[in-house]
Amino acid sequence: MAKVYLIGAGPGDSDLITLRGKRIIEKADCIIYDSLISDEILDFAKKDAEKIYVGKRMGKHSAKQDEINEILIDAAQKYHTVVRLKGGDPFVFGRGGEEVRALIAHGISFELIPGITSAVAVPELAGIPVTDRGVARSFHVFTGHTKDSANDLPFDFNTLTKLNGTLIFLMGLHNLGVIVNGLISGGMSEATPCAVISDGACAFTKTVRGTLSDIEEKVKKYQISSPAIIVIGETAGYVFLSNISYYSEVTTAKSNIESSLLISDEENTEEKIGKVSKGIPELTKIDRLAGIVATERFAERLSSELEKYDITPVHLCRMEVVEQPDISKLDDIFSNDDFQYDWIVFTSQNAVTLFFERAKKNNFDFRRFSKAKFAIIGTGTEKALNEYGFQADLEPEEYTTEMLAKLLMENVSATEKVMIPRALRGTKDFTERLSEANITFDEFHIYDVCGRLYNASQRLEELPCITFASRSGAEEFLYLCEENNIEIPRDMKFVCIGSGAADFLESKGFSSVITADVHSAEGLGKTVAEIFTK
Repeated sequence: MAKVYLIGAGPGDSDLITLRGKRIIEKADCIIYDSLISDEILDFAKKDAEKIYVGKRMGKHSAKQDEINEILIDAAQKYHTVVRLKGGDPFVFGRGGEEVRALIAHGISFELIPGITSAVAVPELAGIPVTDRGVARSFHVFTGHTKDSANDLPFDFNTLTKLNGTLIFLMGLHNLGVIVNGLISGGMSEATPCAVISDGACAFTKTVRGTLSDIEEKVKKYQISSPAIIVIGETAGYVFLSNISYYSEVTTAKSNIESSLLISDEENTEEKIGKVSKGIPELTKIDRLAGIVATERFAERLSSELEKYDITPVHLCRMEVVEQPDISKLDDIFSNDDFQYDWIVFTSQNAVTLFFERAKKNNFDFRRFSKAKFAIIGTGTEKALNEYGFQADLEPEEYTTEMLAKLLMENVSATEKVMIPRALRGTKDFTERLSEANITFDEFHIYDVCGRLYNASQRLEELPCITFASRSGAEEFLYLCEENNIEIPRDMKFVCIGSGAADFLESKGFSSVITADVHSAEGLGKTVAEIFTK
């Protein structure tokens, strides 16, 4: 029997979805999702899951609610497990109730999986508590945009100003002036702290702080755009950030910010508010960002390394390993009783994994590799080889294909035969040098790496640097950017895992290209950290 799961995706960051929500997404046959759902959350899905976008944004409605209800019902009749994925929580201005009623009316089984609402999470991530003892004993959440009120809101602002707590407006940036003027007219002081947080729970988040009297001016000054959350009340002046050096501070000395973090509960409310209101930064945003172009496995490792240095990873392009026709040639090799090659050369961990998994698929006895020697490049490749129980016989200290070719020329005899399973777009210089040295080898282009751009690729101008885990990744990223009319800043810093990617980028006219000293996720992360240190 089919079942529909209404899942709250949380405020945006894929790490902030519930474990149950993630588990259901991983087994879903169909996912019907809104805007503001991160690419990383959608990546949890099976490769063959159907994904249907029904997002609604200001002035860009993709589907009306009645249409979404029909899509849900149709999907439940076609698939066993259907996910309705909604930003934040399904029942906090998410119209989840309407969708549940439609399912009940058609006798369709469903389950509700809550999500962290952005009304609380986004201010918290910006260092703003929605409640604080002695200052804000409650918080009140409103929609800042309604279908029938483009330039007006159906609120009694006189009543709102008397609420003893923090006021939070979702989807209200377009009506910021209406909200501010309504509250001031209703009797709220113009000096009341106010914050506007855009792109909450993502790498590009910005928080503008001010008061009711100047918040509109500051929002325009810093070009704050939707999606945004408006927070009004005394706690909107707080800057409770665990690592203030992680953010840029505008118009405010760092010492002033730190003093606002050290206020004790014993201090009276009046003094507390006064200290927090003095020296708050107009704008805070994350400055230590690094774009990632890599496969899922490598991106996860590199993200962990970057986070060790308080650098936020930004996934720009997910590279996927695609098997090529040459991989079927390995079947003939593995079906032979006698393994014919004296050397096996690996220049990437992807090649290692595909090679040995193909051998296992053919029930190849690994003992037949006993006479073969392994030549590799890179710590990632070494680790992958070790996972299958083998040690490298040859590995250059300097992780470049040029040095690997030199070592092979010194160690491979004229009678020995070499096989090189590698990427379709691997550098040709490597095999050309082996040919010049009269080394007998068979090259197998067993895979290619194809890319898929993430939404963050539309904001390259906000990134200090981009990392590349392979030459093919660099080629694919530049190609996809050109296809999608995305301009890459000419002064962008590129950090590459090897010389192949670096040489390619330099050949395309980019001058600020850096190659990691150690060709691994660890080495790449360290090199990026050194950029920020300098």
